[in-house]
Amino acid sequence: MREFLILFALIISLNAQEMSENYQKAMEFESKKDYENAMFFYKKDAQIYNSQNSNLDQHRPVNLPFIQTHKENYVLPVSFKNLRDNQKNPETKFQFSVKKKLLSEIFGYPISINGAYTQVSWWQIAKESAPFRETNYMPEIFFEIPIDGGIIPLDGFDLGFIHQSNGRDGINSRSWNRAYLQTIFNFDNLQIIPKAWLRLDKEKDNELDDNPYIEHYAGHGSLEINYNFGDYYAKLSVANNFHFNNTNRGNVELSVYIPIIKDLAYGMIQFFNGYHESMIDYDKSTNRIGLGFLIFR
Repeated sequence: MREFLILFALIISLNAQEMSENYQKAMEFESKKDYENAMFFYKKDAQIYNSQNSNLDQHRPVNLPFIQTHKENYVLPVSFKNLRDNQKNPETKFQFSVKKKLLSEIFGYPISINGAYTQVSWWQIAKESAPFRETNYMPEIFFEIPIDGGIIPLDGFDLGFIHQSNGRDGINSRSWNRAYLQTIFNFDNLQIIPKAWLRLDKEKDNELDDNPYIEHYAGHGSLEINYNFGDYYAKLSVANNFHFNNTNRGNVELSVYIPIIKDLAYGMIQFFNGYHESMIDYDKSTNRIGLGFLIFR
């Protein structure tokens, strides 16, 4: 865990080469009337721009200074769930998620390297001391590989590594590491995003595992469907372990976003059913409905 976080911090500290350098070189060659080299750097600059602004980012929210939002950033001030272990309703849930493009190209190819961080918290506001019941931390590193799918509306692939943990110790400690591959299909207002992952830290002895058989509950992959209808927006995410018997497990999450300030703030309704909503309850079935706000779609 510590080694991964150190590596992640070092990579985040790197400065990506700005694509304006290619533009400046192109202008220099053009001023010397060397149009062949000028056109080469103009094209190179355009390739990097297209890779940074391709449909690969369309399912993600708008840019912020120096960083981008990665997954949704939202607050559900009021949510209700099935209760256990002295929990109380209502509970507040919120998510914070950002990413940073570390490199815009690799060896001249428009393949970018990105670092991201997502944090989700569950806050027991109805209890006397209002404790945070659980917080999950998810740093990740991934490659964005744009692809022209031709007649197939395929925009590219994300290939990455993600660590997820709850930062606790003892019997409440939960963590796992995964490699994942996802791709994105765009159909005008409809986006379909299949994703598959592989656990990398599975212990042979389940007694040494923070969360034995977590992949049986969290699944081995997911399918996300995003749809825009007018100014409204909806997201459906389904994860499953692909066991076609009585051990089938997974989850379904449906979110509907209602515009308040277009592309900036949305009212939202979120429904969750299934396993692995949080790390501490990965092997317990959860039903939740919450009302809140999405910030920076």
